[in-house]
Amino acid sequence: MKKTLALLGLLLGLASCSQNEPDDADIVDPGNEARLPVEAATLVADAGNLIYQMKDGYGANVTAISTSIVVSKYGGKLGSAYCELPPASDNASWNSIFGFMNWSGLDWIRLMIEMNDFEPEKDNFTWDSPNFLRLLKILDWAQANGVNVLLQLQDNCTTWNTIPGQDPAYSAPHDLDAFTTGFATMMEYLVKTKGYTCITMCNIANEPMNSWGWWRGGVDISQGYKATREVLDKKGISVPLVGPEYFQDAKFTLNWNACKPWLGAFETHNYADVGKGGWALRPISDLSYPVYWGEFGGGDNSNYDWNIKVAKWFVGGAKNKIDGFARWSYLNQNNIDGTFSYINTYQVAEITPMKNLYWQDGMVSRFTAKNSYVYQVTSSDKALTSTLFKSPGGNFTLIVVSDNTSTNWNTTISFEGLPAGITLKRYVCTPGTVKDKTSGVSIASNGSFTVGPASKSFKDTIYDNSIFVYSTYNLSDKVDGIVSDP
Repeated sequence: MKKTLALLGLLLGLASCSQNEPDDADIVDPGNEARLPVEAATLVADAGNLIYQMKDGYGANVTAISTSIVVSKYGGKLGSAYCELPPASDNASWNSIFGFMNWSGLDWIRLMIEMNDFEPEKDNFTWDSPNFLRLLKILDWAQANGVNVLLQLQDNCTTWNTIPGQDPAYSAPHDLDAFTTGFATMMEYLVKTKGYTCITMCNIANEPMNSWGWWRGGVDISQGYKATREVLDKKGISVPLVGPEYFQDAKFTLNWNACKPWLGAFETHNYADVGKGGWALRPISDLSYPVYWGEFGGGDNSNYDWNIKVAKWFVGGAKNKIDGFARWSYLNQNNIDGTFSYINTYQVAEITPMKNLYWQDGMVSRFTAKNSYVYQVTSSDKALTSTLFKSPGGNFTLIVVSDNTSTNWNTTISFEGLPAGITLKRYVCTPGTVKDKTSGVSIASNGSFTVGPASKSFKDTIYDNSIFVYSTYNLSDKVDGIVSDP
């Protein structure tokens, strides 16, 4: 009897140990990381120290623009907003695309269209052009899956509304009243006729008044926002305008004061600060305006090491009260401006994940929900960037990004402020598990930890150049990521 009890005690002790101190072998194929020096580190996640509630969360840019009269007539000047895409009638291809997007768990998307696609001539509206049908296809998916949409008019020029002497690919509207009427008519069709409640924001021009592109000449963009807001209000369309998207100035805020009376949120783009070792900052201090980084990226987005740096930027940046991140660009063609895409749709027989980026961004977007609460996490070393998220439904996700390439961390992870015990599943992205793979990657859980008011901490080895996720979500690597909870 004593031997039986002793054996039972040993087994229970082993079970307890394996739950809160799993062996490193639980991480499948850690690769060379396991051979690096190990240093001690501590992380303290404080579920009682609320920083902010994000309005949206983690998403991506998605284009509906495949063909363009501006590109075909005036050359491919408008960059990687254009992508070879299947026609809307190709249900099999779009179901494949949407399957990947569902796996990513995108909370919101910045969705691009151009004016030629719905008003090719003044007051002549069409809702069945190839690109507009793609737009409707994507909106149907967003509506069905609870994904919020920032509807972005990528370029407002048309061949009939160009300022004399301006390039039609970049011109501000020659007739502002005609422009605002056209944009508002399109919004009325989508919001009222089609009933898309997923469109939660809209914008009238991409990166306006910059030297390289859109809204050249004509009235200031602030007057464009003012006039558009007035017409939308007259039509009873309450979807807020966002912007101003000018991002060359050091603080990313040029034109903001002139535009903000007509805008519901600050939204701009960042290709300058990403990957430099810091976190995404909030350019404006006024908390009455949500803040969105509606584009970001730069670098080689197919590169594993670069994506770790970007993950550090947007995981840590959530603690700086940012409401949404949308990386450029999920359906990119990769032969204009750089390599950006999450999946490969260009000149392929079968749509497949792109290496690194698809899996690495999925480590964050799959396990975080819209409208998540963000809590403080303190780290003993700046090489470990960590943020604690709690969904409105009460699920916790702790994300840890290690951008050190020469050290592993024997990490004590403590939780404060938990009202009750929780069990966290561990998900791991290391060079050994993800790097340069386009298939066969597993983001399934390996190991679990229980923490609560009594037992507040556990230990784990966090590898260099990695993303570790500890979440109460138990997701197999075959199921869709989290969008809404509840």
